[in-house]
Amino acid sequence: MYQHSKYLVILSRIVFFLYFFFTTFGTSLPFQERNWDVSEIATSNILNQIIYTILFLASIFLILNQRKRVVEIIRFEKFLSLFVLWCTISVLWSDYPIVSIKRLIQFYTAISVCISFFLYNSDLKIALNHFFTVLGTFLILSLISVFTIPGAIDQAGQGWRGLAPQKNHLGQVVVYSSIIWIYSIFHSVSIKKWASVFLLILTAILLIGARSTTAYLTIFYILSIRFSFLLDKIFKPLGLRKSFSILIIGTIIILNTIVILFYPEVLEQFAGSLGKDLTFTGRTQLWVDVLKGGNLIFGYGYQGYWVLDSPRILLLYTVYNWLPNMGHSGYVDILNETGLIGLLMVIGIIANYFYTIFRYKVKSIGTWLLIGAIITNLTETIMFRGAILGGVLFIFSYFLLFFNIKNLESNNSKAL
Repeated sequence: MYQHSKYLVILSRIVFFLYFFFTTFGTSLPFQERNWDVSEIATSNILNQIIYTILFLASIFLILNQRKRVVEIIRFEKFLSLFVLWCTISVLWSDYPIVSIKRLIQFYTAISVCISFFLYNSDLKIALNHFFTVLGTFLILSLISVFTIPGAIDQAGQGWRGLAPQKNHLGQVVVYSSIIWIYSIFHSVSIKKWASVFLLILTAILLIGARSTTAYLTIFYILSIRFSFLLDKIFKPLGLRKSFSILIIGTIIILNTIVILFYPEVLEQFAGSLGKDLTFTGRTQLWVDVLKGGNLIFGYGYQGYWVLDSPRILLLYTVYNWLPNMGHSGYVDILNETGLIGLLMVIGIIANYFYTIFRYKVKSIGTWLLIGAIITNLTETIMFRGAILGGVLFIFSYFLLFFNIKNLESNNSKAL
């Protein structure tokens, strides 16, 4: 094991906790009404800039004290590092390079905070305790606010939002919290099981109240994948263990494709039961309009499209009066901003992660958090963004895998 100064260890934990806290709670006051006038939308948050700048600098300081290990990790994982490099290079052809640089720093911060935490902490229980404290507090206060504060209900009256800016954000917190509570119940962690059961029940109530289709679908697909893995154990004596789970997951994907292409009325009935339409509240048409006329090879540059003063965004707002600030599909935004090259890199990141899991036979809660982020990213833009809960947990889970493997290799070499 690596030996570190206790002060640096404490600093790494404080930086990670504060980053996760402000990512979950935000830096703006809750219960604010949504702006429906473009001229009233704030373009910056000074408090946000101060907090994340301090956390970024602190994490860089921690990283500089462990430069060699960071280089080892980058050489080992490669794919995310190449994508970050590509995003950085894309600033060169961004119409708004200053905006792209500012948002890149937010992305860098998420990466540097997670890396700095793993450099000084090898025990997952420490991170789980942080998650338990922050997410548990957020959910309890959200449920209380729903019954005491009118602003905790979505403006359109379609669902609860609690302390979150909108109900879909609350839905995301619910999804990742559910994964953590279930993991805590079935594994030996420092969190008491009764507390995890209590929070799981509370989370289920908030899931129903939020009425977030994205959250429903994400949990459905996670449970489907988990069920297929449980069936592995049943069919293990027949020698069908891995192949059976792959068959089940493939069948689910094929059936979903058939329903979407040939039986859309099934989706209409399901969406209607949730008060939605088949276009995911206008998302599908938005995807078409966002990609229309763009450079699909190189893209607009990292986060160089959704800029408030951009003429193309102002034109888009004449059609979409709900004033979207993202493509409501992370993969559409990745394609739009970093082009086909960037999208292929992202596919490589995900493929490399699962290849590494199967190669080293690693089991971790991080896999389920990462799967949750991948699914959520279909209808919300969360991946490879700074200070967005799902995106941060994706990066956390990604580096958790590679640091775990490197730590095991280091321990084995010392034992030899």
